[in-house]
Amino acid sequence: MKIVSLEDIPMGQYETPLGDLTKLLETAKEMEILCRSEGGMGLAASQVGLPWRLFIYWSDYPSEPGVFSCLVDCKYEPAKENKFFSTEGCLSLPGRQFEVQRYDEILVSGKRLKTSSEGVVLEDFKALFSGVLSVVLQHEIDHNYGRERMIDKIGNPVR
Repeated sequence: MKIVSLEDIPMGQYETPLGDLTKLLETAKEMEILCRSEGGMGLAASQVGLPWRLFIYWSDYPSEPGVFSCLVDCKYEPAKENKFFSTEGCLSLPGRQFEVQRYDEILVSGKRLKTSSEGVVLEDFKALFSGVLSVVLQHEIDHNYGRERMIDKIGNPVR
């Protein structure tokens, strides 16, 4: 598994194959290893060439950096209309940073992939995020909606 450049991120509509949750978990674990090795805070399946609406992120940053969660088929909406400009990097655009307009606080809903006594399961997920995690989740969820949305979101290059 490797990170693909923005040009190689799949185009079009994404759909996560939910028939084999064990395969999704294995893919998420591979993505976690790759994200850690690259120093990222999150990684979307599209960034490794998979047209899925799945991503992993440091779920307890900054208190416990390195604890990852996997979310599937998520969307976000502003919890407040306040916006700000965030300086962001992207593992699919190494060495570059961009100014991107983001919401201060968002409500994220979708599914969380996790292991339980019943095996690998998808549970309903809904949570409020602010600060750094709000930015990370907006960035990764934008990846889940395809290259076109990422290109629309990328602001002015900072460097």
